[in-house]
Amino acid sequence: MEILVGLLPECDEVYNSLADMAGTIVLGQSVQHGGTWNMGGPLWKGTQLSFFMTLHQHTTLDPLDEGDTHVEFYNGILLFEYEAELKREKGLDALKQHWREGRVRFWDPRRLPAG
Repeated sequence: MEILVGLLPECDEVYNSLADMAGTIVLGQSVQHGGTWNMGGPLWKGTQLSFFMTLHQHTTLDPLDEGDTHVEFYNGILLFEYEAELKREKGLDALKQHWREGRVRFWDPRRLPAG
């Protein structure tokens, strides 16, 4: 499994939280399309983003099968607590609709919570 976090503008500060998330995966938590991870606080100093969500990357990167090796690619999307709550209560499609309607640039690490 590979998790890709594409942020524009670049935000190197996310690396430590991404490594922490990867550590929970190694400890047995499975990765799935639409899965969320509460990181227990800001992903880096100065942000209110505190969750990761994983989405299959099949539209641009097909799974890799090479001999005995199988690799799935996921996007790591950063979420605010209210976005994670919306996804949990109403589903992934509701979160995506919220982003479309609000023209949310979910890839922007500088974005602020709505409201």
